Amino acid sequence: MSPLTNSYFTAWAFFDLPFDPNRETIGTCLLDLMRTMQADSRMIEVLENFQASRMGFYEHRGSHSRHVR
Repeated sequence: MSPLTNSYFTAWAFFDLPFDPNRETIGTCLLDLMRTMQADSRMIEVLENFQASRMGFYEHRGSHSRHVR
C-alpha cells in the first residue's frame, strides 16, 4: 500500500468522517479543545483550514489551453 493512501485515509478520518448525528468529527473536537486551551492561533487556523477542506477523488479529463477539465 502506498504511503499516500495511509496519509489520505488519516486526513479523511480526522476531518471528514462524522461520528454522531451533529456531524461532529475528530477535527471539530480537536478545534474545540484547542480553543478552550487558548492554543496558538496559527495552530487553530491550520486545523480550521483542514476542517473546511474536503477529501475527494477527481478525474483529469484533459486540458484546454492552460485550463484543466
